[in-house]
Amino acid sequence: MRKYTDIQEIILHSDLASRGQTLFLDSEIRQKLTIRDNGEIQFERILYSGRVLETVLRTIPEETVNEVFFSIKQFAAGGDRPRIPDMGSWSLVVTRASQDNRTLRGSVLFGSNPREMKLSDYIRERVRIPRMFLFDGVPFHRILPDRTRAIYEFSKKWIDIINHSPTWIYLMKTKMMDELAELYFDLDFGRSFEIVYQKEGDRGDVARLREKIPQIHNVEILGSAIYSQVYYYIYHAEEPEVHFEQAEAWLTAALARLFQLTRDVEY
Repeated sequence: MRKYTDIQEIILHSDLASRGQTLFLDSEIRQKLTIRDNGEIQFERILYSGRVLETVLRTIPEETVNEVFFSIKQFAAGGDRPRIPDMGSWSLVVTRASQDNRTLRGSVLFGSNPREMKLSDYIRERVRIPRMFLFDGVPFHRILPDRTRAIYEFSKKWIDIINHSPTWIYLMKTKMMDELAELYFDLDFGRSFEIVYQKEGDRGDVARLREKIPQIHNVEILGSAIYSQVYYYIYHAEEPEVHFEQAEAWLTAALARLFQLTRDVEY
């Protein structure tokens, strides 16, 4: 077998922790993939507490490793990827027989960059671990292929709850946070929403913030804004009951826009 590279080993760390994120000990935020030129694969899922959640050891054909290493070499030729604030990060350590080792770093992009998505899917298929976090972060299309439909059903359900259930505040406190997390929205404390859609004078002005909602076309930013706002109403308001009227108005408008953005998608 002719080798396409002199790479002996790669170690890829993917870390989903972002700046300002609230981290919990039982949250899975790191994964580590090691591939050696003899076909040995080691994959670890690691909790924020440091406890290893899962370890996978297996062997794949050396011909497959040869192809994966060549694809990674082509990817590395593009240099380090730019870091994006408040996103997760990855690091790739490439060990070569020539001693010319290299470390690349970049941001996980959650499916927004076709180059990273293509390489990530290629590696997942070759090592047979479809749930891995790689350059593209959470593989939505692998672990939750009907995510858009799930977001549509989530927004539809919560609009109905807020409009018709007298206990919606209690339900928001006990269930909504978990459901937003299960949809893989990022708890970024409203930063992405502020950067893209909010002006400084809008801060704290619920009426003006509601005016911005129809302008939003990004499901990820809107979902993260809802997640962050729910967190605020539950944990950070000194007297949460004072803000529930504002919460109802803002959440209803935001959920209606989320519903609209996912309603017309063909499933």
